[in-house]
Amino acid sequence: MRTLSANIAVEIPEAPVGGTLFRVLFLCAVLLFLLTFTLNTLAEVVRQRLRSAMAATDAAEPVQVARAQTPPPPRPTKAAPASGGPASRWSGPPAPLWPRCCSCWRRS
Repeated sequence: MRTLSANIAVEIPEAPVGGTLFRVLFLCAVLLFLLTFTLNTLAEVVRQRLRSAMAATDAAEPVQVARAQTPPPPRPTKAAPASGGPASRWSGPPAPLWPRCCSCWRRS
């Protein structure tokens, strides 16, 4: 069981030009083109109608202006305790892991 396009691609080199198989494959190619063209045209018509319908409903609603987003404040750093506990080794957030996945990345 093959798709129509796969069948055309596999069988066309073996078909004698002007023979029955060649004509049937050519007919399949024309039908595939017409089916694709029809479905794409219908989808575009539906998309345009939905877009115009949504534009009509959006015109009735008030427009909301997007506010500029401010970056979040920096994270506070944790001071190491005076005692030599496990938290004394903490030196801030860990470095991102993504640059290290590449073998050409060098730590400076």
